[in-house]
Amino acid sequence: MEPLQLPDAPVSLPTAVSERRRVRLDRRSHSRLPLRVAVRQQIVGKEPLFGVALAQSSDLGLGGMRIWRRCEPSEELLSPGTELRLSFELPGSDELLELPCLVAFDEAQGRNRDYRMTGVSFASVSPEQEQLLLRFLNQPEHHPET
Repeated sequence: MEPLQLPDAPVSLPTAVSERRRVRLDRRSHSRLPLRVAVRQQIVGKEPLFGVALAQSSDLGLGGMRIWRRCEPSEELLSPGTELRLSFELPGSDELLELPCLVAFDEAQGRNRDYRMTGVSFASVSPEQEQLLLRFLNQPEHHPET
């Protein structure tokens, strides 16, 4: 899958949106690292093959991730609390992580509003999945000393 060409910046962000982003960052209990991997996103409760989208992550933390997907400008935004199942592989691992998630936010992006930026929190992570995430997030190359 080719990487998405993410918009450089939203066309316009009202002050309220900028404030919501700042508040979200303040509420985060785990730091996030930049990460671009292919992600399969499925809305829980939808019939198979409906509610499925291919997306790309932009960051990952122990508590959640941000994903981007291309869509029709008329596509409805996902409501906060919408249940998703995300599937992805971490670089250097051949294990597929399948995690239940809750939508924290879903925002239309791009000049034509044809991208969605979705923040999710992981709803349930097994001890094995948590260890896999921690091993990846704690790798020294993700924390260069300055």
